[in-house]
Amino acid sequence: MKQFDALLCLLSLWAVHCSAKHRTTPWARCAIEVIQRSSAAFKHQVNAYTLGPSTNFEQDLLDVLLPALQTNGSFSVNLAAYPSTVDFNQRNFILIITSSLASFDEHLALILRIAAFERAPFMRFTNDTPPRLFGIEGNLLELLAQKLNFTITIVQPPDGRVWGRIYPNGTTNGAMKLLLDGEVHLTLGRYFPYPRLLANTTQSHSYYIADLVLAVPEALVPVTPLEQLLKPFEWKIWFLLVLQLVLVFGTLCLLACFFPAVIGAKYGRGKIALDFWRTFLGESLPVVPRVAKIRFALLLWILHTMLLRECYKGALVGFLTEPTPLNDIHSIDALLAAGYRFAMTETVYHKVFHSSSRIDHRLLLVDPADGERLLESTLRTGARIAIANTREEIATFNERNRTIINYRTSDEKLLTFHFCMYFKRSSPVVTAFDWYIRRILATGHIARWHATNLDMRFLRPTLANTGQAEVLNLRHLLSSYMLLAGGLTVSCFVFTLELLLFNRPLESHTSRTVYLD
Repeated sequence: MKQFDALLCLLSLWAVHCSAKHRTTPWARCAIEVIQRSSAAFKHQVNAYTLGPSTNFEQDLLDVLLPALQTNGSFSVNLAAYPSTVDFNQRNFILIITSSLASFDEHLALILRIAAFERAPFMRFTNDTPPRLFGIEGNLLELLAQKLNFTITIVQPPDGRVWGRIYPNGTTNGAMKLLLDGEVHLTLGRYFPYPRLLANTTQSHSYYIADLVLAVPEALVPVTPLEQLLKPFEWKIWFLLVLQLVLVFGTLCLLACFFPAVIGAKYGRGKIALDFWRTFLGESLPVVPRVAKIRFALLLWILHTMLLRECYKGALVGFLTEPTPLNDIHSIDALLAAGYRFAMTETVYHKVFHSSSRIDHRLLLVDPADGERLLESTLRTGARIAIANTREEIATFNERNRTIINYRTSDEKLLTFHFCMYFKRSSPVVTAFDWYIRRILATGHIARWHATNLDMRFLRPTLANTGQAEVLNLRHLLSSYMLLAGGLTVSCFVFTLELLLFNRPLESHTSRTVYLD
C-alpha cells in the first residue's frame, strides 16, 4: 500500500485442550511474522489488546514477543484489556486478540471483507484498491476503519439479490449468503428482523433510521376538457355582471311602476329596456325593427358574445395565477381512489399488507435491485405507479435533474428501517464495532452528515403549487374565440336561411302625409 497508516490484525487460536504456553506460542510466531514483514514501512509502537482477561496470556505473550523484537529498537509492545482503551494512535501497529483464541488457522490478516452494494445515498464506492466509500454507510465504514485500523474490501453479492434473506428451509441469498458462508466478515443495511436472522447473526447498534413511504410522479389534479372550458368562468365576475343587470332593470321597473307618466312620456312604451341595453353594451342599436327580427336577435347575440369574450379574458387572468392543485396522495386510500398501482418488494408486501387484501388487485412485485430502474421507467412512461421507497433515496433521485417532473412522497408511513451492521453469530469483533458506533452517534456525526449532504428540499414538488406566472396568449384565449366563432357561424347560417327562404318583397306604402297649403 502507498501509505501504511494503520493496521488491524485479527488473530485467534484453535480451541484445543492444551496448556496456555502451547496456545500462545503459535499465535506469537504469527504475530512476529506480521510485524517483521511490516517493519520496513512501519516504525512505531506495537499494541496488543485482548477483548477480555485471559489467564497467563499476557505473561506468556511478552516472553515470546519481547526477545524477538529486541533486534529492532523501533518496536515496543503494550498489553492492555481492550474495553479499557479510550482511543488509538492512528500511526500505531495494533493487534486485536480475541479472547476465545479459536480458529487460528483462519488468519484474516489486514483486510476486512464487507458485503455491500451501491445504494444511493446510503452506500457508494469506487472500484479502487482500497475502494473509496461515500454515503451515510460509506462514511461510517471509513471512520470505523480509521479508528479500528483495518482495510476495507467490498464484496458485492454475485446473485444480484442485494441484501438477501435466510429462508425457512435454511437456504440463503444475497449479502446474507456471503456472511453465513464465511466469505465476508460483516454486512450492513436495512434488514427486517425475523427469527432466523436473529438466530444466525449478531447485530450492532442501529446507526440510522429511515421511513419507507410511497413515491409517485408529480401530477396535477386531472381536469376534463369541459372543466378546462368552464374553469376560467370566475363566479365573482359573472355574479357582479348579473347583479348589475338585476339592479338596473329592477330600478327601471320600479320607476315605471311609480312614475308611469314621466317614464312613458320620456322613453316611450317598451323602449326603456332597449335603451338600457344600448347604454350597457356601448353600442348604437337601432330601434326594434318591424321586419327581420331574427336578424336583430342574432345581432344582439354577436354583441353579447363579444361581451362574453371580454369577461372570459378577465376571468382567465385569475385562473392562470391561482395556485395549481396537485393530485391527492396523502394516504393509501387516496392513491387507490386515483387509480394507482403499488410497486414493492415481496418482503414489504408481507410485512405491511399481508393481512389486508385491499391492494392485491393492483400489486406489482419488484426485486430490490430494480429500484432505480423502476423509478426511471415510471417517469419515462408516465405510468400511475406508487413505488415503496425511502425518502432519502427519492430525494437523491430527484436531485439528478430538477428540470423534469420528479417524485412526491405520500404522508403515510409504511415501515421504519433501523440500519445495523450484521456479523456472523458470536463474531469476536462485534464488541469493538458496537462500541465505536455508539461513540460516533454520540458525537452527532450521522446527524451532521444528514444535514450537510442530504438535501431534503428535493422532495418539494417541481410543479408549481403556489401560483405560476404565465403570459396571456392566444393559446389561453382559445376557448373564448371558439365561443365567438360559434356565435358568428350560427348568425351567418341563420341570416343565409332568412335570405333564401323567408325573403319577401316589401310592400309599397302610399304616403298619407297631409300637407297644408
